[in-house]
Amino acid sequence: MLWRKEQKIFPENAEAGGELLYPFPCRNFSQEELAYGLWIGMAYSTSAPHENGYVRMKMCKFDFYSVSHLYQGQGKIRIGRQREMILRPGDCIVIPPDTPNRYGSYGNNLFFEDSVKFSGPVADMMYSAGVIRTGVYHLGQTRLLRQIVEFMEVPSVKKRLHAALLLQNFLMNLYLAGNVDVPDPGIEVLLKMIQDVPEKRWHLEEMAGLCQVSKNQLRRTFLEHTGMTPKFYVDSRKIHAAAELLKSTELSVRKIAAQFGWNDPYHFSRRFKQLTGLAPDHYRLQQNEAANRDAIPKITKEE
Repeated sequence: MLWRKEQKIFPENAEAGGELLYPFPCRNFSQEELAYGLWIGMAYSTSAPHENGYVRMKMCKFDFYSVSHLYQGQGKIRIGRQREMILRPGDCIVIPPDTPNRYGSYGNNLFFEDSVKFSGPVADMMYSAGVIRTGVYHLGQTRLLRQIVEFMEVPSVKKRLHAALLLQNFLMNLYLAGNVDVPDPGIEVLLKMIQDVPEKRWHLEEMAGLCQVSKNQLRRTFLEHTGMTPKFYVDSRKIHAAAELLKSTELSVRKIAAQFGWNDPYHFSRRFKQLTGLAPDHYRLQQNEAANRDAIPKITKEE
């Protein structure tokens, strides 16, 4: 529900469609704040975090907009019907009104955040224009909301108007950055596994299962986060590692091919040349003749 000017009294936490409804933390706004149209009802920094808050939380909805920046610790979040995601330091959570959500500290990790709860016609216009968007953004650990929190602690109309301006600029910069949706933890884990163990043979079904997505969704996710298809990304990691061995060891091409999952050295040599422009033997010879050149060739095209 977007803000309606006639709303003045909010019930205590009420059930809304099975979810807990948190009312807007309404306070006495000055005439200047009301005229500005972006109303900060509450702004705070975590002072007494607790462990495993996510488990104790229920799915809930807010009667306001919420932006929270995790600057220390770890958490977990679920928005709507999306599956759970791990929150890490630097993640910023944006939740508009009436959006089912659940987030908090996870496991033994404490959850330190700066958080701002706000509403008003300016917020509604920014939401309608697509500037305010539900999701998780990665901002880094610089506490960009801290000054807003500090200004709101001062009983000064000017400071609170300044806080509203800072919030408006923060939301616009978040929109312009366009980096909504932290890469899914599943894809992050998968990419790290591929990088750490290039020798492993990967099948598309196995990768999709690890990320809990369909094969088509996995292809789209890979393209979004790496610019490559899953096969090309896996092969590129293998070829990089194989090139290192060609340069630094006397292992035969056959043994290196087998180490990275190619039983047929011809297929390995063909793929190596497709990605680097050189056959393995030629690459090794080139490296021996010019030891001071870069050992790892750049992969510039997908075939």
